[in-house]
Amino acid sequence: ASLAWMKSLRQEKAISVLLFGLSGGMLISFIRLILPNARITVVEIDGELVQIAKDWFGFEESDTVEIVVDDGLNYIRTSEESSFDLIIFDVYSKEASGELTSPPDKFLEMEFFEKVFAALKPEGVFSTSFACTSTASRKSALKNLGLAGFLSIFCVPVAGNGTRHFWRLRLLLPIRSTIALRG
Repeated sequence: ASLAWMKSLRQEKAISVLLFGLSGGMLISFIRLILPNARITVVEIDGELVQIAKDWFGFEESDTVEIVVDDGLNYIRTSEESSFDLIIFDVYSKEASGELTSPPDKFLEMEFFEKVFAALKPEGVFSTSFACTSTASRKSALKNLGLAGFLSIFCVPVAGNGTRHFWRLRLLLPIRSTIALRG
């Protein structure tokens, strides 16, 4: 579903993408392939990882790819409203604690989702990988997304490991009530 949405963006106009987490830079290569007119901002907390991506994976910054070494929470708090067509979370904890391993707990709080919602353009999409085996944690994250204003969700379970991939779509009319949750 996300690929179909991304392909629908293949237009002449530039698409603004915010990516949290660099890894080896492979996701950026994919985005550039599928969305050649994308302007990508990557926020990576670990400067050493940026160097590893450059040295070992051939990652290069360009006039359409900007790397910001910062904590994602700091960056999103200062982002301008309605700045991005697509926001992608590809962040993981260095140390898994409790049931939740990806993303870290601080990225599942209401305040953070509200900032993500505000940074999206009116028809923008937020995507995150959510690795969790706890039903309570999953419901809490979904509730916070709904309270932050996201109106629709697409969830793809990954068999065997408790991972769920959420594809959130921000619509024009925010809603400020809890969403119905299924177990």
